[in-house]
Amino acid sequence: MHTRRIAIDTSVFMDYLNPEKNTSDHIDTLLSVLAKRQYRLCVDSDKRIEGEYESQLGPILRNTDETKGFQRYMLQFWLESNPKELLPLDMGDELMTKIKKIIHERKESVDRIFVYVAISADTRLVTNDGKHIIDGRRELKKVAKKRDADNVDFMTSEAAAADLGNWD
Repeated sequence: MHTRRIAIDTSVFMDYLNPEKNTSDHIDTLLSVLAKRQYRLCVDSDKRIEGEYESQLGPILRNTDETKGFQRYMLQFWLESNPKELLPLDMGDELMTKIKKIIHERKESVDRIFVYVAISADTRLVTNDGKHIIDGRRELKKVAKKRDADNVDFMTSEAAAADLGNWD
């Protein structure tokens, strides 16, 4: 059996803790099902993604008042316990150059890395970043196709949770 891989943007983990964004507990369902199916979280070898996870989610995890019970356990599983799939990152290669043409905002380098990792791993990227990733989905999928990354998709947490039945 092949290793199941997934890329999950920080925005999804942040929205997980926000009842207004985690409508119908869809992110609970998504993270639980992916964990049960033994998906591995894809990150870059330069640890830029893990650095963003730590800077944005680390303080929340350390503050027990903000994260209770099951949510705390689930975040710890994904961010600390789950074995990571490390993918090499080359900020100057052809793939990154093409991604930069679609996500061109200078301060969005980690978003570009999430996309790069998803394409390199030939897997889905679950993100709630509509402006930079979801809006560029069609162009990003074209870049992935040219790299024979046929399993790549860029989807919101809500779309991903609704589509879980179609995943292997």
